[in-house]
Amino acid sequence: MANEPKWTPGPWKVFNGTDVFPDDDDMSGSRQVADCCVAESMETFEEIANARLIAAAPDFAKAAEDMCAALSRFGDWDDGCFYYNGTSAPELQAPFQALADAVAKARGK
Repeated sequence: MANEPKWTPGPWKVFNGTDVFPDDDDMSGSRQVADCCVAESMETFEEIANARLIAAAPDFAKAAEDMCAALSRFGDWDDGCFYYNGTSAPELQAPFQALADAVAKARGK
C-alpha cells in the first residue's frame, strides 16, 4: 500500500536496556531497529532513555497520524484561523501544524 510507512512495523521493544527490536523479533540482531549503546561519553541512563524513546516511535507516529486525521476531519481553516467543531480554536493552530510537520518528516516528506 502506497500510504504505508517505510519504517519497520511496530510495536517495538527494548531489550538489554539499550537495544530496540520489533516486538515479534527473536532479538538475534537480524531485525534490530537501533543500538543506543554507542557513545563512550554518553551516560547509561541517557542511552536507556534514548532506547525507550525510539521504541515508542511507532506508537507516537500512529497517535500523531490519528490526531492529525481527527483535527482535519473536525476542524476547518477560515481566514487564517483554525476552527474546531465550529468554535474558534487558535490555540490549536500551532500544535496542529507542528504535529502535521512531524508526521511528514517521519514519512520523509
